[in-house]
Amino acid sequence: MNSPLSNLEAECCLLGALLLSSEALEVLPTNLLPCHFSNSKNGDVFAAISKVRKQGRAIDPVLIRSHLNSPPPEMGWQRYLIHLATSPNTKVSVEEYCALILDSFMRRRASDIAKELLLSSSSEQEDRNIYDIVNIAKSELHKLELEVTPTIGMVSLSTSLDMALAELEQRMKCPDGWMVSTGFIEIDKLIGGLQKTSLIVLAGRPAMGKTSLAVNIALNVLESKHNISNRLVAVFSLEMAHTQLSMRAVSSKAKISTRGHSNMSIDDFLKIKIASDTMKILNLHMDDSAVITVNDIAKKCKMLRSQGDLSLIIVDYLQMVSPNGKVRNSDTKSTEISDITRGLKRLAKELNVPVIALSQLSRASETRASNRPVLSDLRDSGAIEQDADCVLFVYRESYYEAANPPKEGTAAHNEWQRRLQSTHNTSEVIVAKNRHGPTGTAKLFFDPNFTQFENLGNQYE
Repeated sequence: MNSPLSNLEAECCLLGALLLSSEALEVLPTNLLPCHFSNSKNGDVFAAISKVRKQGRAIDPVLIRSHLNSPPPEMGWQRYLIHLATSPNTKVSVEEYCALILDSFMRRRASDIAKELLLSSSSEQEDRNIYDIVNIAKSELHKLELEVTPTIGMVSLSTSLDMALAELEQRMKCPDGWMVSTGFIEIDKLIGGLQKTSLIVLAGRPAMGKTSLAVNIALNVLESKHNISNRLVAVFSLEMAHTQLSMRAVSSKAKISTRGHSNMSIDDFLKIKIASDTMKILNLHMDDSAVITVNDIAKKCKMLRSQGDLSLIIVDYLQMVSPNGKVRNSDTKSTEISDITRGLKRLAKELNVPVIALSQLSRASETRASNRPVLSDLRDSGAIEQDADCVLFVYRESYYEAANPPKEGTAAHNEWQRRLQSTHNTSEVIVAKNRHGPTGTAKLFFDPNFTQFENLGNQYE
């Protein structure tokens, strides 16, 4: 039975939704607590759901039952959970159920405070000053307001400085605790590694190797000597099939070209097979859904996080991600990209994980004397440039040099050959924006045969 002080229907419907739907958990407000339920048994069930959720485990009535240690209702916990799971589920949202529960809780608590105020003010005790009584009531009402207000808010300078110094000290003690190394020394020197909560945009023209670089970074993260915590990497590939990505990864590892499958020798196939067997232990998880939204990516990453230490998310590529709950409209493309980049940035902050989003570049760089990309070359660059913490461009000078050979036998042709030779296996990663440090250029060794990036000098070891 519902009343202004108790909304049992909202409590049962909310718990039923939480028991049946993982999506309901993702939108559950952080300010709802077990003590806010008018029915103590409902509060016990909510506490058990919250405990299981913090453990990163799937919500299951049997699992919830194992976490209920308080005396059961008359019908027993098993039947009560079934009752909750079959509660009338109207079209009211989880947020609205929570608002109704909090409203009833506030009314109950305000009623208790009013009763205490009435009792204290009518007391015949001479030592009770009326101003003190009123101030106590005001203080209790203020505590009530703070209790039901979401914890996200303003922070004082003093608190912020204490947190910043504690973080700085932790960084000095354990660098891997706040950033993920790319495995490339020059890139890490410039951007300080992939900082957690950061959105890193990796862009380039076709054939520059941006997907290969992203895959190489993913493998470096998983193969790092610091990988002692069951690291996971999630790759969302909207353009390539997961088998193609896997083949690129194993080709890079085995240093065997897999482009001509039909011409591969038995020896090369065996090398690929050996490399494949050694890589199977790596927790690289790929999703090649042709259509996916930021919400889809968030849900899958949250599920993956329950299996281990989700250390990196890669999205290939940004412009192919679908807008949440909308039909793609070319007239609002820039707005859609803005929503997508903001969503990926929110995901990075929520999961405390760096997100690398690959991006296309416009053809503007092709028309300039210098083909090196600049920030304005980003497609829908305003939104991407604004939301990204870092913008990295992959650029290979040899690609453009090879496309424009001078006439043979001339001095210009000799000079062209010299430049081509000097840049043949060199790739530049241009740090065009860096919210946390300097910009600049990192040079890497690149082998186009195996789509492999390495630190310069490693190929000679």
